[in-house]
Amino acid sequence: MALRMKISYVDAISETQWRFRRRWPKRVREIRGEDAYQKHIKARDGAAFQREYQFHLRNFDAIVEDTLRQHPEVDTRSATQKFIDAQRLAENYMAGVQGLDPDDSWTRGIVGHGLAARGEAPEVVAAVLNPDQEPPKPTLADMRDIYAKDNGLADDRKEMVRIDRTFGRLSDALRKSLDDVTIESIDRLTARAFKDHLLGLKKANGKPLALKSCQREMIIVAAAYRHAVRELEIPAGRDPFERLSWPKEQVSSLDKNVPLPDSVVDAVQMTLEGGRSKDLPDMWRVLKGTGMRLGEACGLRISDVDLKGETPSILITPNEINGIKNSNSDRYVPIASDSLRESLRARVEGRKGEEPLFHSYGRDGGPTAASAALMKAVRKNTDDKRMKVHGLRHRASDKLRDAGAPVEVRHGYLGHSAQSVAENTYGGRDARLREFARWGVKAGL
Repeated sequence: MALRMKISYVDAISETQWRFRRRWPKRVREIRGEDAYQKHIKARDGAAFQREYQFHLRNFDAIVEDTLRQHPEVDTRSATQKFIDAQRLAENYMAGVQGLDPDDSWTRGIVGHGLAARGEAPEVVAAVLNPDQEPPKPTLADMRDIYAKDNGLADDRKEMVRIDRTFGRLSDALRKSLDDVTIESIDRLTARAFKDHLLGLKKANGKPLALKSCQREMIIVAAAYRHAVRELEIPAGRDPFERLSWPKEQVSSLDKNVPLPDSVVDAVQMTLEGGRSKDLPDMWRVLKGTGMRLGEACGLRISDVDLKGETPSILITPNEINGIKNSNSDRYVPIASDSLRESLRARVEGRKGEEPLFHSYGRDGGPTAASAALMKAVRKNTDDKRMKVHGLRHRASDKLRDAGAPVEVRHGYLGHSAQSVAENTYGGRDARLREFARWGVKAGL
């Protein structure tokens, strides 16, 4: 028989090729570092197709089972969270006791020992036997977790990688596990030890970590500390992270980023046009015409592009790819040039609203891949190490400034300042877009 009906996990990748693709469960994705099981299906129909299809179904289940068996899930809860969870579970157990006084120590002893015999976790048994035990003091692990949770970062994989890396370095600096250091024990010596550790770190190329990178990591830890002290009501004196002294940044002129000149921008565009990627040439046009960040461009969806409004524009807003650097970065930018407008019109035509604008890079890890591909094209056209993709952003800022654009236009355009500043000057979104577009045209963006 020919394959005419929709069969689960089978799709056509060309007119002559079919694929079996099934997404791994979340835990398996984390372990394997890949999103899905996918294989080409060789058979076209009949019993041969069914045998191959059933094989992939069984093989998928076998890999999932084997992966989970080899990598049992590790309990990553902090001691404080384990204590809280144990107390809640103990209360549930005692609430289910019938015919006995749940507050009597003898009753708790019977229930506790029964739970221990069933293999219940020791902390739950302890909570049943002694409901009045003192909770453990909050640790650096609690500080990290409450900061991530309350700021909406716990489910953001990219942000959690950054936070885990920072707190991992803090653990290395103190030579202790995060669970072994209480928040109230953090003092000025702790802050200085972390600062010295950061300044001593080396990148993969052997160069020291940039001073601004060190300071950013310190800002994360300091913010998490202040948040935990406030929310967990931890007694604290002077803020140990306040007014830390940092060395002056010694940056060679060769290490500074510079605006990309028009000659290099045009040459890179020609290089990308001659390449195999259909996404990169248009991405380059968007970057040079709007000054947006590369991560912002990778995170764009079809629905973010408005070509029918009074002033054609692009909405830059958070999603799973683009977390937005700060609240000021959530903005509309005008599409000032006719050529950019036409290339975007061709790109969005006939596509669905939630699809990535740049399909190859609208994914987890897409900005890193796009940066590598675009930098390769930049290096083909200039040996100046100061010239990087981010130089398009400096170029946009310089062009707006040279055209005479007010600072609120430049900062609002690039997401450097609160949009309310531009709103107070130019009114609502439509008026602001008209003004931004006028300066964008004048600047030649």
